[in-house]
Amino acid sequence: MDTLRFTTGDAVLETICSADERMALLVRAVGGYELELAKDYFPALVRSIIGQQLSVTVARTIWERTQRLCTEVTPEVVVRLADEELKAAGLSGTKARYIKDLSQKVLAGELDLARLDALPDAEIIRQLLQVKGIGVWTAEMFLIFSLGRLDILSLGDLGLKRSIQWLYGYKKTRPTGP
Repeated sequence: MDTLRFTTGDAVLETICSADERMALLVRAVGGYELELAKDYFPALVRSIIGQQLSVTVARTIWERTQRLCTEVTPEVVVRLADEELKAAGLSGTKARYIKDLSQKVLAGELDLARLDALPDAEIIRQLLQVKGIGVWTAEMFLIFSLGRLDILSLGDLGLKRSIQWLYGYKKTRPTGP
């Protein structure tokens, strides 16, 4: 499995530290960081859809049930499941339809997951947005956590907003939308 590694002193972190004193303090306090990329793209997208708007604990439980139900989370397996089976695993009817839409698009060749890593970010986002249930945030998380794209800043990410509020002592963040 591919891993992103950031160690104190590497060029990426030093650039961040030299640009922002508070980030420098945070980087020095946290130190290095490793992130295993989710290189099996289909299950990564299914898991992202499942986890939308849920707590980490609930999302993990539903994901584990879905894995047990599927034995292997592939488009071929998911597309054959009845909505009731997916609901019994904890998915809402809407999310069951979303992961089936993803499965159908992959199987029909409308979304070629094997070729995504060769595409520019904007094209990947455009293609992923064709799947019901995948929005900009999910596409950006895929770019970061599956493809390891380091130049993505997901302004719609609540965790990022809260971290910025904490780090800089802001009471509220400004709206990012129109």
